[in-house]
Amino acid sequence: MKKLLILAVVLSALLSLWQVSLVSGTEPIVRADLEKTGPEVAAPGETITYHFWVHNCGNLPLLSGAQVYDPLLNQSDDGLLWSGNLYPDNDPRGPSEVEFTWEYTLPVDYCGEFTNDAWAEGHVLYGGVEYHAYDEASWTVNIVCPPGTGTPGYWMNHPEAWPMDSITIGGETYSKDDAIDYMKMEVKGDKTFTMFPALVAAKLNVAIGNDDSCIPGTIEAADAWMAAHPIGSGVKGGGEDSPWRDGEPLYKELDKYNNGELDCVSSRDDLE
Repeated sequence: MKKLLILAVVLSALLSLWQVSLVSGTEPIVRADLEKTGPEVAAPGETITYHFWVHNCGNLPLLSGAQVYDPLLNQSDDGLLWSGNLYPDNDPRGPSEVEFTWEYTLPVDYCGEFTNDAWAEGHVLYGGVEYHAYDEASWTVNIVCPPGTGTPGYWMNHPEAWPMDSITIGGETYSKDDAIDYMKMEVKGDKTFTMFPALVAAKLNVAIGNDDSCIPGTIEAADAWMAAHPIGSGVKGGGEDSPWRDGEPLYKELDKYNNGELDCVSSRDDLE
């Protein structure tokens, strides 16, 4: 028991000597380094994760506490995200740096660059003088808003807005000009000319960045329907055995999507 007590006293004395020798003959350096990172691009309403790293770069332990603040991420506690002691590098008493993450849900109605700021503070009392460390960090995420959906009429009349020069419908690839020509043709009792423009528009709307989570599987099912009933194959709208009995519900969903009438999208006209 006496040996353990003597060892503890010796270790305590060595640590005290180490702390004194660390700054003996030198100016006290009290400095903190804060870094904050996150995603570069996100969508409105998306929950993103910020990563924080704070480091004691000085030669004195921040025994009066170090804190990281970001009032946007924590709108209580004065924005406090983390608090604790930080020691100089290679100090056996504790860590010199800390890393942690924090989640934040972006605004649903904001587009463009979204920047928020954080800062770190540190305090230590040494030689009767209170020293302070301070550093700031910010991160900007580009909130990319979807452009909104266009109707078949929009895509027919705005070939310059197409994100590609060809499109595949029902396993068949059409040039942009040929697809537009088919989209402009009258139905004349052939429902493939009803499905074709709706499916082309839906695929283009997704290709330019619109969310399609509100029509899960609809585009794929309509594509399969067009593969079974190619453009111009003469599908009639009436009759119990008409393939349009399966195709019409798909068309109606595509039509709602293209007009921005579903929860996951807005019409481009509404966004302008």
